[in-house]
Amino acid sequence: MPYVQRQFVFLLLVACPCLSQTASNAPIDQRVEANRVRLSEILMSTPQPYDPAQVAEARRTAEEAHQALWHGQAFADLARNYSDGPSAAQGGDVGCFVPGNLAPVLEKVAFQMMAGDTSEVIRIKQGFVILAVTGRGLYACDPLQVLNQPRTAELDHYAETFSQRVRKK
Repeated sequence: MPYVQRQFVFLLLVACPCLSQTASNAPIDQRVEANRVRLSEILMSTPQPYDPAQVAEARRTAEEAHQALWHGQAFADLARNYSDGPSAAQGGDVGCFVPGNLAPVLEKVAFQMMAGDTSEVIRIKQGFVILAVTGRGLYACDPLQVLNQPRTAELDHYAETFSQRVRKK
């Protein structure tokens, strides 16, 4: 095993706290935190007061973005191209949420999806939104970090693969 990988594994083993294997034995705070989701969005906003023509145009654009997702385009690229939301420049990443932190209509959808899932087009007060769950669970918002190592594409890929294995266990 290359030196960087061995050092990375050692840092993970030393730096990551061990968690209970069952949610029922975990403290209440930890159970809530384990139900976290990291979300990204593509938002097509509608002006207020609502103009029917603009609402129809926003719906058409949202459906077009949703179709592009089904044809394999990357969510982050579509968010940069289509989204009117403030997170568009970050590929739609809006952060992490626990139950009770989202609007009820979004919460119902977001907490039923698995990591990697995308929603249908959802009508909200601000317009139309497509959600993607980019992470779930305790470590969804606290990515593992490699200390004193330059970030490279190879290291990022290895860290993500290793993180997924750690999360599974």
